Amino acid sequence: MDPKPVPIGSASGELLQATRCSDEHCPGPFSRRILVDNSPPRSAATAIDSPRNPPADRRGSPIDGFGPKRGSARVCLSLKNSTGFLCLPETGKARGLSGGGRRLGSEAMRMRSMILVSLLALLSPALAGSPQQAASVRTAYEKSMEAYGLKLKLAKTTEDREAIERPSPKEAAGRMWTVIRGDLAQEWAIEPAAWFMRLAAPLIEVDEVGVAKPLFRDEIATVEAAVAQNHVKSPNLAPMCMALVAAGDQQALNLLRRIQKENPDKKVAGTAALGVAMVAKGLGDEGHVMRERLTMLRRAIIDAADVKLDQTTVAKLADEELYIIMNLSKGTKAPDLDGVDSGGRPMKLSDFEGKVVMLVFWNTKLGGESELLKWVSALRRDARFKDQPFEVVGVNSDPRETLRQMQAEGRVDWPNFSDPNNELGKVYRVGSWPLAYVLGGERTIHYVGAVGTFAEVTADAVLNE
Repeated sequence: MDPKPVPIGSASGELLQATRCSDEHCPGPFSRRILVDNSPPRSAATAIDSPRNPPADRRGSPIDGFGPKRGSARVCLSLKNSTGFLCLPETGKARGLSGGGRRLGSEAMRMRSMILVSLLALLSPALAGSPQQAASVRTAYEKSMEAYGLKLKLAKTTEDREAIERPSPKEAAGRMWTVIRGDLAQEWAIEPAAWFMRLAAPLIEVDEVGVAKPLFRDEIATVEAAVAQNHVKSPNLAPMCMALVAAGDQQALNLLRRIQKENPDKKVAGTAALGVAMVAKGLGDEGHVMRERLTMLRRAIIDAADVKLDQTTVAKLADEELYIIMNLSKGTKAPDLDGVDSGGRPMKLSDFEGKVVMLVFWNTKLGGESELLKWVSALRRDARFKDQPFEVVGVNSDPRETLRQMQAEGRVDWPNFSDPNNELGKVYRVGSWPLAYVLGGERTIHYVGAVGTFAEVTADAVLNE
């Protein structure tokens, strides 16, 4: 049981977390909690030392740049609801802390505690979430992804690639959420909240019974609610519209429809219209859905054609959606692919006409290929598909040598196009990997989406038509 915290001064009634460390990482194995109340300043400060190796939930989190040098000791304080720390070195008698709730015997330590509390009280507004902190989180993650991509390019074998640790989008999303969660009503938080949603939306967790669920579902719903309550008419919503597309849920679609109708800025309304068209394709290909999508695409082109979204524009994305409606929607005949295999031999998708084809666009650049290859191997051995007019056909966008090596190792024993420049992927408008299409015997599209159970069930149904 924790010892009872003792008041040491006045700083707006905030609960402070103080951590003393004596190794490379700050905070370290000595942790103290200090309570600051609204009473007049005390003439003496009292701190409670925790036992060595306190439970994990009583330790602070190290902040880049604040760790002490080996052999030094620091005291780190943070305000409740703050994402920052104030760390100062301990010196002289200040290191001689007493335990069990006894008064600290050193006047120097009492003075030091009051200085720390005063400084932290003054700095607390700066330690709250801020645009600068949000930009720092984003920059750090994007630079780590650039370094990861470079390492993958330099890796010479599959084992080397698999040994490279991919930066964690979960950790980056968590850090961004810590920065923005208390400020979602503020205008500055719109853009970093949009970045958080784009990063967090694809992340899932599998529960104890094997059901996959969105990892940040509650946080994304909180952002959507904050936008609905505070920002529907903001002129800065264009990035958020695309983040709502990434979320892709019914609440996101309803919010996009509302922004399209209520936002007075035509460019924002047009961007929201594009978002409606993109999210609504998940509702199917019924007539009323297609009519709404086409109406929204026209609105987007008229009102927001030149709006820039990362490296593209609303007009280009709208053109892509029109292409998808005309050529890549369920029920349409999929485009043929004309390319080569890993040995440079000509290969066409139409070579498999008459078979149900699971067309899989994939690569090893983003990791996770081991799970994909296991899935494909199990699928081809499955009694539902074995000895049936069925084939898995891959479109691999790794360097040709990488695909050739995986085939030589026996890890890939099914037909694959070699598409290192994503030329074939562009025909099918592939922007994320892996992606599966289920095609009927005449290349009619029956499914577009993630690899896995839904793709399998669709292929089985088509085989048994």
